Amino acid sequence: MIKNNSIQWLVLEKALLLSKASLQEIGMRLSGDYPQSQNGKEFFGRLKLLRTQVDFKIPLQEIVEKSWEEAESIIDSSARYGIHLICWEDELYPSRLRQRGDAPLVIYYRGNPICLNGPQTLGIVGTRNPTYMGKQWAFKAGYQCAQKSIIMVSGMARGCDQEAHLGTLEGKGQTIGVLAFGLERIRESYLRKMEELILENQGCLISEYPPETVPRINYFVARNRIISALGDKLLVVETGVHGGTMHTVRFALEDKKPIGCWYSSPEPLKQPLREGNQVLIEQGWALPLKSDEDLNYYLKKFPVEK
Repeated sequence: MIKNNSIQWLVLEKALLLSKASLQEIGMRLSGDYPQSQNGKEFFGRLKLLRTQVDFKIPLQEIVEKSWEEAESIIDSSARYGIHLICWEDELYPSRLRQRGDAPLVIYYRGNPICLNGPQTLGIVGTRNPTYMGKQWAFKAGYQCAQKSIIMVSGMARGCDQEAHLGTLEGKGQTIGVLAFGLERIRESYLRKMEELILENQGCLISEYPPETVPRINYFVARNRIISALGDKLLVVETGVHGGTMHTVRFALEDKKPIGCWYSSPEPLKQPLREGNQVLIEQGWALPLKSDEDLNYYLKKFPVEK
């Protein structure tokens, strides 16, 4: 039997064309129904039985059986790459991420999954092409997280993400890297080194995508909702008016997360790389942070209620 029932959740996601909320309900009902299925045929039978209690459309048996085989393949390849799975019913599943209706049913990870439910977390995002000052500020913000035992969450992209991760690691802090592709695809030298440091410092790498998944533009947008969800607060370093950072901001506004935004002075904000900062501040969506004191204040300003 597959530990933690991951195969069941993978099959549900593949075979049933339902909302995440509906799949969550069905999956939890099936989790309480023992003994667990050993193959696709048995699982199809359990779905038919559950159909008498919950109204949902059951796919054809051959679709369920094929999805079961695909799920087994995913679990086997994950084990081969040293990747672990957390499914919706697990205690390790990030409680913050559960709050989103579009949360993935299965998460793939490497490293220390305990930090996914750490007491305080902060998402840091920004452009892939920051100014020199932007790089310094992202690194400093990450370092401050480490000093305050705040777990830092970002996307491991070049630029602001990278500097924030490195700042946290320099301070010997824990950081979570959220990727938009299969975890085994970390190939670029800077990512490999960062991966090693994150794991050495008891951090975690996660993805909602199984091994051998190649990156796509829409996957990066979807990845940003997880960064927002995992952070108690969001910190924007530098951003234009378009791009991934603003997607993360949109998700943070949906999640009602406090947003802080670096603000140097009015004139530099007119640079294209910081026009997004100006919009966030002018619209009142983000708290402007003008100094180290402002940053420290922001990191203390919103205590996390547990």
